[in-house]
Amino acid sequence: MAMTQEKMEYSFLSDLLSLDGKKLKEMAFSAIKSKMLGMNYMPRIDDSRLKERAGIFVSLKVYGEHFSRAGTVFPSKPIWVSVIEYAIEAAFHSSMHQAISRDELSALEIEIYVIGQLQSINPLELGKAISNRSDMDGFLLTSYNGSVVALPNFEEEFRQEPQEYLNDLLENAGLSIGDITNSTVKVHRFRAAIF
Repeated sequence: MAMTQEKMEYSFLSDLLSLDGKKLKEMAFSAIKSKMLGMNYMPRIDDSRLKERAGIFVSLKVYGEHFSRAGTVFPSKPIWVSVIEYAIEAAFHSSMHQAISRDELSALEIEIYVIGQLQSINPLELGKAISNRSDMDGFLLTSYNGSVVALPNFEEEFRQEPQEYLNDLLENAGLSIGDITNSTVKVHRFRAAIF
């Protein structure tokens, strides 16, 4: 009996939630530290789930403050490869900050998002989807202006009222509520395992 896409999605994320988040974070940290020392980092991959393709975001905090974030919602590479690449990108190639320093390594906090499948939703249903979001739900909004990703459980965003969240999402995409009916606007919902 074939599973529905939503059941497959929950199965994929449930399986990922049992990953050792500490090991994923250690992998990201080791990649950053190795890069800082001018070395390449090549971990031993024992868990076959890390060879699965999934979208990945790596978010860094230093001294409890947001430092940078890098990633993609698209499953272009194996999880372990993406974690290493986006950890390095967030630490050393952020447009918001200079590269992370050795002193900041001891105050580094890493959060990793493993993104599930993108599910297309009608742009007119975005408000309803936001009202019914869980702490695992995120959104990708693309339009003629570009794209914006709202990751799940990004604390200050999640606490927002649905209308405020919707307005911020549209504003970040360079759109107004009236633009939602434009044929170039595409909306996808996704769920993510967060470590």
